[in-house]
Amino acid sequence: MYKYVCHPTRLTVDYKGCRDFLRLILEKAQSIPTVENVCTVKLINSICSVVGYILDRNACLLPSYFAVNEITKFLSDGKPPHWKLGELLSNFVQTFRPAAHMVTVSGRTQLLPVVGLCSVGHAAAGNNFWKLNPNTLRFQLSGPLPYDKELTEAQTGLLRYVLEQPYSREMVCSMLGLNKQMKQRCSVLEEQLVELVVLAMERSEQEMGEEDSANQWLWQHLSSQLIFFVLFAIASFPHMVLALYERLKGRNLRRGRDHLMWVLLQFISGSIQKNPVASSTHKMAVTCIWIHLCRKAQSEKVKLLRPMPHALQGHDEFLKQIVNVKNLPMIDYKIALLCNAYSTNTDYFALPMGLLVESIYGNGQKTTLLPGNITAAMPTQPLPMSMLDSLTVHTKMRVMRQAQAKSNVALAPALVETYSRLLVYMEIESLGIKGFISQLLPTVFKSNAWGILHTLLEMFSYRLHHTQPHYRVQLLSQLHTLASVQPTNQTQLHLCVESTALKLIMGLGSWEVQPQLSRVFTEPKSLSLLSSSETLSSSWCKDILTTIMQHTPHGWSSHTLACFPTALADFFTQNPIPKDDKQALKRNVETEYRKWKSMASENDLISHFSTSQNPPLFLCVLVLERLGPRALAAHLRIFADYLVYEFSASPPPKVTKCLEALNDLIWKCNVVPIDRLILCLALRSFQSAEVQVCYFIISQLLLKRSAEFKNRVHDFVKENSPEHWLQSNWHEKHMAFHRKYPEKFFYEDMTTQSQHQYLPVYFGNVCIRFLPVFDLVIHRFLELPAAHKTVEQLLDHLGMLYKFHAIKCVSSPPFPNCDWRFNEFPNPSAHALHATCIELMALPVSSQAVGNALIDIVLKGASQIPREKIISWMNCIGMVLTALPDGYWQVLNDRVIEVLQSPALCQPASDSNPFHMFNFMTTHQVVGELPCSYVLAMCHALWQHASIGQISVLPQIFLKLYLQLTVELYEMLETVDKFNSHLRFMDPISDFLSVSYHIKYMFVGDGVKTEVEKVICKLSTPLQVRLRFISHHSKEEAASS
Repeated sequence: MYKYVCHPTRLTVDYKGCRDFLRLILEKAQSIPTVENVCTVKLINSICSVVGYILDRNACLLPSYFAVNEITKFLSDGKPPHWKLGELLSNFVQTFRPAAHMVTVSGRTQLLPVVGLCSVGHAAAGNNFWKLNPNTLRFQLSGPLPYDKELTEAQTGLLRYVLEQPYSREMVCSMLGLNKQMKQRCSVLEEQLVELVVLAMERSEQEMGEEDSANQWLWQHLSSQLIFFVLFAIASFPHMVLALYERLKGRNLRRGRDHLMWVLLQFISGSIQKNPVASSTHKMAVTCIWIHLCRKAQSEKVKLLRPMPHALQGHDEFLKQIVNVKNLPMIDYKIALLCNAYSTNTDYFALPMGLLVESIYGNGQKTTLLPGNITAAMPTQPLPMSMLDSLTVHTKMRVMRQAQAKSNVALAPALVETYSRLLVYMEIESLGIKGFISQLLPTVFKSNAWGILHTLLEMFSYRLHHTQPHYRVQLLSQLHTLASVQPTNQTQLHLCVESTALKLIMGLGSWEVQPQLSRVFTEPKSLSLLSSSETLSSSWCKDILTTIMQHTPHGWSSHTLACFPTALADFFTQNPIPKDDKQALKRNVETEYRKWKSMASENDLISHFSTSQNPPLFLCVLVLERLGPRALAAHLRIFADYLVYEFSASPPPKVTKCLEALNDLIWKCNVVPIDRLILCLALRSFQSAEVQVCYFIISQLLLKRSAEFKNRVHDFVKENSPEHWLQSNWHEKHMAFHRKYPEKFFYEDMTTQSQHQYLPVYFGNVCIRFLPVFDLVIHRFLELPAAHKTVEQLLDHLGMLYKFHAIKCVSSPPFPNCDWRFNEFPNPSAHALHATCIELMALPVSSQAVGNALIDIVLKGASQIPREKIISWMNCIGMVLTALPDGYWQVLNDRVIEVLQSPALCQPASDSNPFHMFNFMTTHQVVGELPCSYVLAMCHALWQHASIGQISVLPQIFLKLYLQLTVELYEMLETVDKFNSHLRFMDPISDFLSVSYHIKYMFVGDGVKTEVEKVICKLSTPLQVRLRFISHHSKEEAASS
């Protein structure tokens, strides 16, 4: 072996042969004992000489990146090399530290995401910044480089931070690459779940008795997380119980033990029937667990190893005493105890479950009324959230199955409200919101059960405040299908569908809807929203916009286009829709009016104005029911255009009469609801003076001409609370409002009795239905500076309605511990980020000024920030900037240019080291940081939180940029080489190009082959030798040079 490795002639092989030869030498050398006879020293020295020659940078027998790769793999088994080789190999690997720093994100271990805002887009874009190895919890780093130690350690803090945030389980699965359907156990995830439970136990010891503390919500969240990960076999329940025992034994943590037993009961009560008793070993939760275990052991004829603990015997006797009591009141906790203890015992479970079901279904003997004089089952008070929270998951699922039974009359208000409350529990997602969207809604639609469909849409609109984005997008697609096949006489249902869709669209953030853009070509009918990113190139979005315009031709006002990203504004400017001639419109309307006046027969009127061939120029109340929703929408658009034209050309007295007639159409004749008319006016693409007239009509309808709407808003806000989940008398207040302000969806002659069939309304009214329209109106008004005063007036008179908005911008205290199941945001961090962005955008200064001020917090005010917190501040600022429109964060580009033009970089000192200057973490630790390192770290923090809209342009232009950048990089290297006889940092630069070798072929291939080879031929000999493996020159040519 020694003779073989010492032959220098073997070093003339190609670089792949040298790589294999190096691997063989390292493997053989590892077998040499560390204590050797003196006669072998010469041979060992020869080995070191050969290895040193192979690794010699000047000889460059193989790409250095290949060599460090072989050395890293050789050392990865944990066995150290021979002591004579150790220093040689270590020194060579350390020469790659500058290359490792060049491909490392500054402070990566301290950059943390916000669940619900940062993760979805990244996952959809294939970004692996938050990805962790599911076995080691280490970052997925690029290549075997000598990264800083903190980057190669297990990132338990990152995973635990994400796990602790509500609604984080999808992001956890994405981070660890876990597939729910594969049922792959992840032990590191189990460990962190156990650590969070122990943390909750420790926090419970510090509680001061506040029932609504943050730790209470943490226990609730952990219960949901445990059920999800154990249900999909990602975590092993027995292993977690054993780990908890090891972590808690010997520790006197008493105040949280009831919570712990409750968490364990959630899983045991539902899974014990499916698992053998051997795998399954609140004050009453532990007793309930024991009862389930005894029941399972009895059914399997297995004897437990110990009798019931003495501390549980009193609890058990109490449960046996009340198990047959038939008149337990609903406000009593005994019903929940019986359900939890005996959910697997059908003999004892039937009674308490029957009491629960009867409380929300009724006994079928009493009824109540809904708006529109619709008869419904009697119970009106839903199960309180305190009761539902006290039930195990197994019991909740049983209640939910009962809630899907059939009924001859409209569903009871108590049932509808209780069912909507059950939908917020993520631990029963498959039967809850997932079944609601994927199974229940399509089934109801196919059955033409319009009343139940209307009820389900009301639930989603007014009771489900936080739903995962993919469910909302799925519902939008279903609503699109539903809108095209609705029955013609169901104006009420169409209004509900339209209102639900608008609420969904207005509530979707760009980070939520951008992943759906890729579906527009395969599902052209699916509703797609465009990113707000200014960086979108027109070529990127042209096909998407063209597809949308083919299905829904539309245009935008010039002042609205001025607020659009450049690419979108250019497209709509270049592709305008045909504009109607307003004078021709007026003449056509007058012609139709004369036809109506000339027809004496009602049948002739109906026949003429209800035909689909007739243009939507004249809306006859006699044919409203025959038109259908789509035709009525076309009439409404034309009507909005006609209104604006008529108001523009009319004197003040006539305008007053027109407004009075318009109010009568809305409030007396019920021809069109006010929210639908306002929405249509706000979305029309009026220009110049027409816009002012349109906004005048809107303000008159809402504020000045009639008090109808203002009175409804004031009374509704005064009598109702937005925290509906805490109410038990919502139905009574709901009915009182509708009795005072009855809402009709059909034209009804006052002299005859109504013959129309109304659909049940459990939650909605014109006030809360108007909220998404109100959002849109404010958007439109803010786009026109002249209308800002009107916005203030609208908010002064109607702003109190925003108490009922799903997204609440302010609260007191700012971000309290609350039930996030009934909040639009998934967690406090997401709420804080949204509110911060609202405050920043409301500042009366330019976006550039705000962006620069935020960046200056760390670039100029770093001395005021604790040094150990500086990356956390950069992380926060990066999240805020990327959540704002592009104008706020693009100022960072100017800072980059300033740094590149600074004297420190343009005229560096002779002994300066750029790898030291740009290494933020190293220089920061010794208080030696420079502006360039701060700007680089800030750039890293910002781009790690960038949304798909902000980074999606990169894949489209990356190839072109990389081709150009690659050539320019070599040209710059040629220029520097030409004017300097001695080059510093040749090896780090070559290493970086060597590391980029794989990127070159992944993205560029041979696209720059000719240009690069021309440059390499002009370089000095040392550079040619180092870069000969990147070029396609022969090795003999490089050796001769």
